[in-house]
Amino acid sequence: MIFLLFACAGLFTTEDSSALETWSGYVYQQTLENENELALMSEGSLVLEDIHGEEIQLATQPYSDTPYYWQFEIEPEWLNQEVQIRVEGDPKTTLPMLWKSTMPSTTGSWLTGALYSQEISFTESYFSTFIPEDLSIDLTDSNFAHLWGQPLIPEDWSDVTIRVYDRNDDVVDIYSYQLLENGAISENTSTGVTWFFAWNIPVGIIRLEVETIDGDIIQTTYYSKGGDVLSAHFYALPSTTGEEE
Repeated sequence: MIFLLFACAGLFTTEDSSALETWSGYVYQQTLENENELALMSEGSLVLEDIHGEEIQLATQPYSDTPYYWQFEIEPEWLNQEVQIRVEGDPKTTLPMLWKSTMPSTTGSWLTGALYSQEISFTESYFSTFIPEDLSIDLTDSNFAHLWGQPLIPEDWSDVTIRVYDRNDDVVDIYSYQLLENGAISENTSTGVTWFFAWNIPVGIIRLEVETIDGDIIQTTYYSKGGDVLSAHFYALPSTTGEEE
């Protein structure tokens, strides 16, 4: 049995039945200055892409008094379709972040905090906690992308196998960690996974695959560009999504 789950599944709502189909919401940035909270993003771009990484549409900022509110207008043929969303801030200070989801079936909004980019300084600081001493990364190198995963329910990941494949279908090194009750970070993930990372992945097609102890497989495919941080945040297993074959 194979399950397909998008990296931000469950983060979007479709509540409105307006005749004009739109998809909108607030967009944020993670910054070192506001390390413990998300800052609103009013400059940059929000790009809607198809499953092959081709641009469909740039989001607009329909309200001059709330420039951090962004909106897509949905063509009928894109309703319910799998897409990816690239959130880009100032390229001098911010890394593009790539999210996966499904377009809504009618006018709707994504949940608050569902879409954000990250300042380079914040990401460098965050990654420094986890990157092994013998691994060197340059987040601004346009030849590579980097994957950052955070399971929705860490304790459900005690017996999973995480794999990442690059554009040549070669396996990429995965680094997994668990946050312990005492606040320490452990590389022993036998009782759960709090974070997982794959760094220095050649740009292009990148596939994340998570296999449960029962043999169920969840897959997410990204079409990456240089410097992308691929979001596998809020990632859920089949038991938490309720999806069936």
